[in-house]
Order: sequence, then C-alpha cells, then structure tokens
Amino acid sequence: MVTLPTKKTQRSFDYRKFTHFIYGAPKVGKTTFASGLGKKPLFLDCEQSSEHLDRFTIPINAWADFEDAVGQLISEPHDFDVVVVDTVDRLRDLCLQAVFKRLGARSVNDPGFTRGFAGYQLLKQWFTTQIQALKAFDGFSLVMVGHEKTIEKKPNGDVIGMLDKYNGPRVECVVPSLSSSLSSFVCGQSDIVGRAYMEGIKRCLTVATQEGALTGTRSDALPQAPFELSSETYVGFFRDAYQKANKDTSA
Repeated sequence: MVTLPTKKTQRSFDYRKFTHFIYGAPKVGKTTFASGLGKKPLFLDCEQSSEHLDRFTIPINAWADFEDAVGQLISEPHDFDVVVVDTVDRLRDLCLQAVFKRLGARSVNDPGFTRGFAGYQLLKQWFTTQIQALKAFDGFSLVMVGHEKTIEKKPNGDVIGMLDKYNGPRVECVVPSLSSSLSSFVCGQSDIVGRAYMEGIKRCLTVATQEGALTGTRSDALPQAPFELSSETYVGFFRDAYQKANKDTSA
C-alpha cells in the first residue's frame, strides 16, 4: 500500500550515492581519477590497465568473469564503497564475444548474428542487465569509465554517416565511443556524465551540458565551468555544497 509523504526528501551531497560515467581520450587520467573516489574502490579491470596504481582489482578477461564479479558484489559481504567498470568499451567487446559464441557467429556480419537482429538484441540485453544490477545495489556507488569519439552532425542534430552525400554545414561533437544505443543506456543510467580532456598540459573535467559534447549532471554540487580532473577537487565540490546547504538551513 502506498503511503503519502509527510515531508520532502532531502537532496544528497554524498557523491557515493550517485552513478558516474566519465569518458575521454586514452591516457587522459580517467582511471587515476576514479581510483581516488571512495575509501575503498574496487576496479573491474576490463583492460588490464591498472599496473601503475595500487588498488583492489578483479581482472575481467571474459564476459563470464564480469557476470561472476557482479554476482559476488551483490550477494557476498564486502566493504567496497565504489565499484569502477574500466572500461565499458572493452566490456562491450567481451559481451559481444560471448554473444558470438552463443549464436555460433564469427562477426557482426554473420547471418547468425544479424538474423532478426538477434545478436544486437542479445548484446543489449546482457550488457544492460548486468549494469542495472550493479546500479540497483545500494551498498556502493557505480563509476563507469569509457573512451570517446568524434562525430559530425547536421545543424538539426542528425548524425552524418560515412556514406551520406551531404555537403551542408556540420557540427563536430565529442561523444562516448559506445554505439548510440549502449551510449544512450549508459548515460541514462548515470547521474553524472563527465568528459575528461587535455587543455594544453592541464587535465580537465566538464559535466556542464554544452554543445559539442555529451555531458550533464543531476547534482547542483558540481560547477558549470570545467575544473581540474582531480578526485580531491571533485569530492571537494560535494563537501562544500553540503556545508553550504547546512549553513543556509541553520541560518
């Protein structure tokens, strides 16, 4: 039975209550940034790129490894407060390999994969089910790391394909390198979508909604202007917003 509320829900300033998706070019510092989030983060390392950091890691070499890791995280007792999927791009590839094996296909052009869109449907089903299981669990925050790509769009927002015979004005956009369908899913599941990039020798992160990049945030703790790609800076914004909110309430 539904009970009508008697008081407002309080907005959260705990970044560990949010789902984060940070994407950008390789080697920009996304993994190092994620390693500073939480008191005890766990990396589901799909790219085996953690040798330069001291951290808790589960190597993910196959889709079955990821399924097993998710199962243990949501059913076994542990004290990890942040779980990092690094990267969702490689995870997609591992999932695709598992789909190939299930359907007896060798590539996305194989009839066994394309028939009735069975391959793409299975890929999306498996991928989304496991990510949703991680997000739904209340014991830790989910951080997803991904790569980026550059696409061109028409002024009306339509993507210009490689075979399109279009000679009009173009808008260059930086977006996650996942397929459009999986990118929309990951961004939709995330409370904060940030793009990490280099500006000269400075490593930056932006979460502000802007033309030319797929970014956004459901939290007003983070600034609209780009800021340093630093976990300490990132966490500090949430801490400062919490202190300001409490000060305004008690005033």
